[in-house]
Amino acid sequence: MQTFYIANTKSKTKILLENQGLHDFRFLSLNELKNKLLGKLNNEAIYYLYNNYNYSLPFINKIKKYLPYIDINKNYKSTKLEELKEIKKALLKENLYERDNLFINNLANYNLIFIDILKTREFVYLINYLKENNVNYQINKKDNINKKFKVLNFNDAEEEIYYIFKEINNLLNKGVNPNNIYLNNVNDNYYPILKKMSYLYQVDIELDSLASLVDKEEFKLFYDNLDKLSLEDNINNINDQYLKKELITIANTYLLKDNENINFIKDIYLYSIRNVNYKTNKYENSIKIINNINNLNEKDYLFILNFNLDYPNLKNNLDYLNEDELKELGFINKLEENEFIINETINELNNVDNLIITKPLILNNEANFDSILVEKLKMEVLNKEYEFGANPIIDNLKLGMMLDDYSNYNIKTDELERFDIEHLKYLSYDNKFKPFKLNIPDNINLSYSSMKVYFSCAFHYYLDYVLKLSINEDTISTELGQHCHKILQDSYDPNFNLEEELIKNKEGFSAKTKFYASRFDLIIKRILEFNNSYETSMELNKVKREEKIEVKHNFLNLKGFIDKIRFKVIDNNIYLAIYDYKTGSDVVSLDNIEYGYNMQLPTYLYLLNNSPKLSNYIINFVGLYLQKVTLESLDLQDNIDKPFKLQGFTNSDRKIMELIDKNYTNSTYISGLKVTKDGNFSKSSKIFNLDDVKHIIEVVENNLKTIENSYLNCDFAINPKVIDNVNSSCQYCPYSNICYKTFNDLKYLIKIPFKKEGTEDAVD
Repeated sequence: MQTFYIANTKSKTKILLENQGLHDFRFLSLNELKNKLLGKLNNEAIYYLYNNYNYSLPFINKIKKYLPYIDINKNYKSTKLEELKEIKKALLKENLYERDNLFINNLANYNLIFIDILKTREFVYLINYLKENNVNYQINKKDNINKKFKVLNFNDAEEEIYYIFKEINNLLNKGVNPNNIYLNNVNDNYYPILKKMSYLYQVDIELDSLASLVDKEEFKLFYDNLDKLSLEDNINNINDQYLKKELITIANTYLLKDNENINFIKDIYLYSIRNVNYKTNKYENSIKIINNINNLNEKDYLFILNFNLDYPNLKNNLDYLNEDELKELGFINKLEENEFIINETINELNNVDNLIITKPLILNNEANFDSILVEKLKMEVLNKEYEFGANPIIDNLKLGMMLDDYSNYNIKTDELERFDIEHLKYLSYDNKFKPFKLNIPDNINLSYSSMKVYFSCAFHYYLDYVLKLSINEDTISTELGQHCHKILQDSYDPNFNLEEELIKNKEGFSAKTKFYASRFDLIIKRILEFNNSYETSMELNKVKREEKIEVKHNFLNLKGFIDKIRFKVIDNNIYLAIYDYKTGSDVVSLDNIEYGYNMQLPTYLYLLNNSPKLSNYIINFVGLYLQKVTLESLDLQDNIDKPFKLQGFTNSDRKIMELIDKNYTNSTYISGLKVTKDGNFSKSSKIFNLDDVKHIIEVVENNLKTIENSYLNCDFAINPKVIDNVNSSCQYCPYSNICYKTFNDLKYLIKIPFKKEGTEDAVD
């Protein structure tokens, strides 16, 4: 009786070493056994399915793995399985499906021995097949005693790789050959770091190229010429020998001919080449990246990276066939298969003699959770910090990153105190802005948003608005904001129809934007109902929408577009309430306006106060408000009107206050506005008086003069602001990596509240 060992490479090597001389046994992989027993599509079958069924190559690739398990003599409940049965019948009829009948007919004379084979659903299917056909088989699996494993957690992938290379360096110093060092579970995130570390430690590592051959110019030229030249001539024109070899292999594999469907030839090349990367360098002595850890021996050292939820790679529920259809084929369910995978992975780990397992706590700016094996095997988890002293270059890089955090976010670590950092000469260059002659236009447009940039950092303003380097791109947030503003503004038209406008306004949106816009539509309906319930009886009975106001200040032209103004005229007095719709997370505040911060509402106040349109009136400001239009309000079950309340500042004159809300003593229209039992305004009430208005206007005037002086003196210094130890100027600045600021450039400021606490007009 002939013996067949079904084994992986490591087990095969071991058996051959233990059985020197001639023996009557042969070796098969599990896939080879499956092909002999169940058959497989030949290469011409791919073209047949493409040409006769109009199937795409990705779809053919999906179904071909199930065709071996289809029984053409069985009636299936599933429509999909019946379709696969008909496909298999057609392939058999056309002699496009191959089976090893000699092997099948001699099964009774074979003894099959399975050695350390991973128990997948295909394995279980084949075992059941052998049972049904009374084939002699045995499964040899050595018992493993679970080792004690530990996982080393690091702050991020950089620190993880720093540690691994420190350990690799120790191994190399002990005389371990680089060829005996392996990395497992390496994804694209690690490649740049590994390249850097390979260079710093001067050790070769075989990294697969991340670039596909499909991106090579020679392939693009080859692809474009497929319908112009013969296949042979086209391939012969290729100079890149690696690409040429791949193109020949594909032609031979799929028996491509010039008289075949040219679309098939193009598709098969595009589909095949897309998955082939550039040829990588092979070194005589180098660290290897491997996926299969079964073939390691006692001299090998293995580092498993990123030991997270994706390890091991379990089967998910996304497949061409669903669980019921797979069960009808005779497969075990995915839950059982995943249990097999988990157990086999544990066995693989137990078989590795020298193993280090690591994981970053944060990967791609997201929390990185433990593998299920950590809990299952009760692995010891150790949090490791970066250890200085292994490599001076990396130490300096690490200190430099810490200094970046200190410079940008004011985060100071103990290491910056412990170690000498003078040698780094961090931010030690001369970066001073040199004033120069600037031709000042007669009409420089300015808005509250550009003022915000200027007072955050004058150099940022210079790059954005003088050199005009900024790129304004419409984002989904911008489109959604415009959508909401347009509907809310149009709602005051006499012939406004909400449902029609909601549909019309979304024309031209992408599917993703339409989805979010439809969510905002629910908010818009609520906010319109909320506003209408107060505005119909409000004494400020007139409204202006998207009111454009411009005020000339020497060569500056200050512009503003106010979303909504509700007003009332009594004799020569005009009473105004300013509204601005916000779809973002803006906070209502008048703090730090002296520094040029929170300038939107003050700018609107200044513009109205100086507008030529209102020069014949005595202006009385009733209130300055933001009204939020955000998705968060959808989640509120109780007090659903709360998110739509006006957030801002109201005139403390009670007669003026009544013009916007007669029930101001406990307002349900204006957030926080209420009167206590003793008749005073509560501390939550944001209010202002005439002196406050004068102060705000004066502050805006001074801020405009400051900007004018920058132009007159041609001085736009690097001067990011740090208020109460928070540096928001650099945190989101697009130029933070090119301005080369130093610590001396930072301007440390103390918060200036709009009101002092403890008075009647106190503000929280």
